[in-house]
Amino acid sequence: MIRSKKVISVILALTMIGLSACAPADKAGSADSYIVLVDLYSGKESPEVGLNTQVADDLYSQVNGRTGEFVDTDEPEPTLGFRGFLVTPADDALPTLRITQTDVYTINGADRRRLADPEGHYYKLVLDGISGDLPQEVLSALP
Repeated sequence: MIRSKKVISVILALTMIGLSACAPADKAGSADSYIVLVDLYSGKESPEVGLNTQVADDLYSQVNGRTGEFVDTDEPEPTLGFRGFLVTPADDALPTLRITQTDVYTINGADRRRLADPEGHYYKLVLDGISGDLPQEVLSALP
């Protein structure tokens, strides 16, 4: 009886090790918390990809450091073609960001604020963070 309990314990331990080896890795910097909509298409669904948590945290940290430079505004008028990256965090405490080549818009409920970014720093930051997950067709359509 004692021997069969040891065998069962060993089998259970090996099973648990096997199951954990088959489970997806919980890697640091996963993209589960931030989604980027590449607001590109009018007649079909625009692509969505995850944004690495480290990149997104850096983005939000930089934007939060410049809150005094934001001005109240409306979102840009919809146009054909690329309208920006729409970064949506899972955390409701953070605003959604619309990032164009020259501006960053914060969207928090009905409040809209704009930060001028003439060098496109934030656009490049997001593009670098998601370009590996976008099809070539989408990349070639981006400015």
